[in-house]
Amino acid sequence: MILIAVGGGFLALSDYFDRGELGTKDYYATLQALEFDNRDNKDPSPILKKNVNGSGLDVLGVRGGDADRTRVWVVLNRTSPDGRPLMIPLNLSIGTDCASILGAVSGKQVVDAAKQYLLNHCDQHPEVR
Repeated sequence: MILIAVGGGFLALSDYFDRGELGTKDYYATLQALEFDNRDNKDPSPILKKNVNGSGLDVLGVRGGDADRTRVWVVLNRTSPDGRPLMIPLNLSIGTDCASILGAVSGKQVVDAAKQYLLNHCDQHPEVR
């Protein structure tokens, strides 16, 4: 009886760690590594990285709303367990124009949550910078 309880608890926890918040740990580690490696890149164009470090993740880096200081990194082909886009930093506006984002993701396999986030938060009317 005790073995059944322990086994059930193990299965429940392993499911949580694989698919829950801790299950996305590797995705966020990949995003943080990309942010660090591209921190000095001041090119305003979106940066598309495919299969980052063999992770299977395709990631788009777009200029943040604070202009050239920060880039928002969004995983294009996976979502969090609750269906939200995986990205860093959170709650930073996107300062890249929509046409540039559409050009970067055109013809790519992009999950709907990531595409909708990018297109709903991109700069609809970019100023000349």
